[in-house]
Amino acid sequence: MNQVFINPIIVAIDKNSEIEAYELTKELIGHVGAIKLGLEFFDTYGPDGIKNLQKLKIPIFLDLKIHDIPQTVKKTIDTLSSLKPDILNVHALGGKKMMQYALESLSNNSPYTQLVAVTILTSLDNDDLQMMKIDISTKDLVSSLAKLTKESGLSGVVCSSEEIKLVREACGKNFKIIVPGIRPEGSDKNDQKRIMTPKEAISLGADHLVIGRPITESKDPRKTAKEIVNSICGVKDPKDISKCDDLGIDFIGFNFADVSPRKLTPSEAKNNNLASYCKKIERVAVFVNPSDQHLAESIRSVDATYIQLHGNESSKRCSDIKKLFDLPIIKAFGINSVIDLDTAVHYEDVVDYFLFDAKPDIKNISQKGGLNKVFDWKILDSWKGKEFFLAGGININNIKSAINDTNAFCIDISSGVEKELGIKDSNMIKEIYKEFKALL
Repeated sequence: MNQVFINPIIVAIDKNSEIEAYELTKELIGHVGAIKLGLEFFDTYGPDGIKNLQKLKIPIFLDLKIHDIPQTVKKTIDTLSSLKPDILNVHALGGKKMMQYALESLSNNSPYTQLVAVTILTSLDNDDLQMMKIDISTKDLVSSLAKLTKESGLSGVVCSSEEIKLVREACGKNFKIIVPGIRPEGSDKNDQKRIMTPKEAISLGADHLVIGRPITESKDPRKTAKEIVNSICGVKDPKDISKCDDLGIDFIGFNFADVSPRKLTPSEAKNNNLASYCKKIERVAVFVNPSDQHLAESIRSVDATYIQLHGNESSKRCSDIKKLFDLPIIKAFGINSVIDLDTAVHYEDVVDYFLFDAKPDIKNISQKGGLNKVFDWKILDSWKGKEFFLAGGININNIKSAINDTNAFCIDISSGVEKELGIKDSNMIKEIYKEFKALL
């Protein structure tokens, strides 16, 4: 259905009750990127069960692992394509012709559906292949099947975490890698033999992570999903930091806000020595209504040179923070009308810069910034006050307008350089900075 995946998590909904599946999916909306419905669900509830969950407007990965002779697969997908799942899979062992027939059917009937191929089931390892008289390692077989899948024109593969790196190297950056067998720290392996934590899988190059029981059997599935997302999101990759520094970007933000899906903890920043990758770039520590202790630990962990406040901090609180840490303050305000600018005026003598961002709606009221939402920049025509940073849904397609239509001192970009919510893409950073420099 061509819906947006808000983060890399795909939850395997393995419920025996259609009602339970519906209620669990409903609970997870806004916290996971998609749901996965497998053969058991499809056999039990059929197309009507899929259509019922599609009413919730969440991306669906229909995991049927279709594997048969080419013509039969084509006819099967001719029928399934009416459901228009966001992702559908076949089995790469069916061969190139079978995969091409499957892709032809989807291209004609459901062009927005991404077709991917299963390589080797994560329940299998080298010993299993030997028992089947397959005299090749799982890694070599996965690599061969991934290359065949790409040659066949498919969008990507499903492979285990152990093969992420070799598939990425063999098939390139634009080839989707979906990884099952993902277990957060402390989870049981169950029937998966080749597993990895979410953070490790993303760092190796996975695009989507399939997680089932750790979320679905949790006492609080929504909380568990959020914790997993928080463990993998944010500007935490030293390579991205170095890229920004090398390009000559002026500021980089480290988000220490508890309410943010991009949250970074002081211990993560310190353990990864993130400050050492910032040779020239200014380090901005971002907060929402922080305590003095949280400020101190976070600022120290990245050796911050600026503080950005996104919460309901009063002008007095901003003044106190500035005196306590002796660092410049950037105060953020959500803008929806000229009235919102009037609030900022009261901070003129206290803070060093303002940041004007889109104002969150009721649904996202707890999230301060990073909404991928543009506000009406004409509101700023009347602004005569302190220099400001402009934020809110800025990307490569509208950065020219952002510069030409406002008098912003600095352009603040977050979601506009993310391949998934909270996960920065170094190539997108490079391209948008190139566009930015061309406009100056």
